[in-house]
Amino acid sequence: MKYWFIVLLLFAGVAHSQTIDKNDPGYIEVMGTGRTVDEAKQNGFKNAISMRVGSALLSENQMTNNKLVKEDVIDYSAGYIDSYVISDTIVKPNNVVVIMQVVVRSSKIHERVLNKGKDEKEIEGSRLSTQYLTYLNEKKSGDTLLKTVLDDYPTRSFKITQGAHEFKVNVDRNAVLVIPFELRWSRPFLVSLHESLKLLSDGSYSAPSRIIVGHSTYNFNDYGKFNQISQRMGSGLQIRTDMIDSGNRTIATQCYTVFTSFSGTYSTGTYVVDGTQSLKNNIQIEIDPAMTKVLANVTRVDLSVVSNCSK
Repeated sequence: MKYWFIVLLLFAGVAHSQTIDKNDPGYIEVMGTGRTVDEAKQNGFKNAISMRVGSALLSENQMTNNKLVKEDVIDYSAGYIDSYVISDTIVKPNNVVVIMQVVVRSSKIHERVLNKGKDEKEIEGSRLSTQYLTYLNEKKSGDTLLKTVLDDYPTRSFKITQGAHEFKVNVDRNAVLVIPFELRWSRPFLVSLHESLKLLSDGSYSAPSRIIVGHSTYNFNDYGKFNQISQRMGSGLQIRTDMIDSGNRTIATQCYTVFTSFSGTYSTGTYVVDGTQSLKNNIQIEIDPAMTKVLANVTRVDLSVVSNCSK
């Protein structure tokens, strides 16, 4: 079983230097450490972004037999470095420490403009490179955060309730095992999806892509998050029925295809998830006389939600 914890941590930074305009809302002085100057600088960038715009920690704990077998923590911050100055570099025997004055900008920008030139020909290549690379790092960590939530789709994103079965005989003298079920969205999954999209959304109402979950709309300035959702959740949905014997072996399987709009509808740049939907129906497994020996070994029937029953 997995437990998800999304915690928004906000930090306040204090400016101490006149090197960069300390009145800039994004100004902060930070320390970075690493094995090299560049590694220390990158650590300082990460610290500055977390302190200025906040950091979201997504903790994934996987339990097996009540024992922790996996623990991953994803650190996401919606910001990038606009400019910086290294005021001091301290070389120690085992690491390097840099002190920097940094200006941080939020990645939640309505226009994807990181910088505008001051004249016709001059380009601050180093500054543009830092802006772009830290912006890409933010997008990459955001993709990882959303992927971690989507890894629960579809096996833990739905709740399937299995009813009491009926055993009948049809007009062809074949036995039919009828299994009623109800399929609903899992509330914990929807909460995790809402919280992650709220953290990651960076666009206005005119943004090129949007994801709608229930009554909430999340706008994005690129198609990255939209593609993650549509490719994962729009790939199909099936209910797998496994007939299990006393040795816990699957001896027969049948698939039930859920209508495609249940997992979401999408058009150009928009994906809509209706978390209030429910589906009630029956799965019917026809058993001919040749399967009588197989049926004799069945002790239970399990239903599970999968993307593709044949895999």
